[in-house]
Amino acid sequence: MTGPISASPAPLPTDGVYWGRIVHHRFQPRKHLFTYPVFIFSVDLDTLAERDRKLRLFGHNRFSLYTLRDSDHLGDPELSIKENVTALLRARGYAGPVEKIFMVTQFRVLGYLFNPVTFYYCYAGGREVAFVAEVNNTFRQRHCYVFFGPGRSYRTDKVFYVSPFLEMDLVYDFRFEPLGGKLGVFIDDYKPAAGAAGPEILMLKTHITGRHAPLTDGELLLSFLRIPYMSAWIIGWIHWQALKLWLKKVPLAFRPKNGMKPGWEA
Repeated sequence: MTGPISASPAPLPTDGVYWGRIVHHRFQPRKHLFTYPVFIFSVDLDTLAERDRKLRLFGHNRFSLYTLRDSDHLGDPELSIKENVTALLRARGYAGPVEKIFMVTQFRVLGYLFNPVTFYYCYAGGREVAFVAEVNNTFRQRHCYVFFGPGRSYRTDKVFYVSPFLEMDLVYDFRFEPLGGKLGVFIDDYKPAAGAAGPEILMLKTHITGRHAPLTDGELLLSFLRIPYMSAWIIGWIHWQALKLWLKKVPLAFRPKNGMKPGWEA
């Protein structure tokens, strides 16, 4: 899946905390808008052992205030996250080099985790060469969308169940801004045209944006003090907004038992 040609290489990012907001703007079949403050972590997968040694409030595969466990993410739990992301890229047809992978994610908070999406920015020669969006739903199911080729904008069919208020027969437009001083991921959901000449219908816009701060113990403590138990807040926000949509009588979508669109595998 490819997008337009990238103008220039993006500078490599650094480990950090992105302070920002998530925005959901629904247009059909009822209008609904919400925005919440969030923070999200970014880490070079090659630095995890170093971060584990140097940070008191972060643990890699061990309990801490914030914990990143390899087994919480895609692939073989006996392998590292970087090994699993690289294997996924190969399985989906990407044959080029992968030198660095930056992971943008939520960590466990005192052992608890709900993580709707993790993004992997993959680099070679100082340039983004691939992106992975690892999506989780509230039924503990997971699917990864993989994008590679020149550019930062991609289109793909929706094949994984996420919301009870969005049908499976949609198309996603993903756009990734260069990861650095700012974070920007933009996802638009479209309903395909009913006929060959008909227009697509914009259903939903989702924005995840933020500004970078270094990954330090002080920043980790500040994040916990500002929004304790971020994962718990996220799951609470999801259900609160679902209740609002239900009260607006938005129709419920069909949920495949395994979470996948018929004919697709996770």
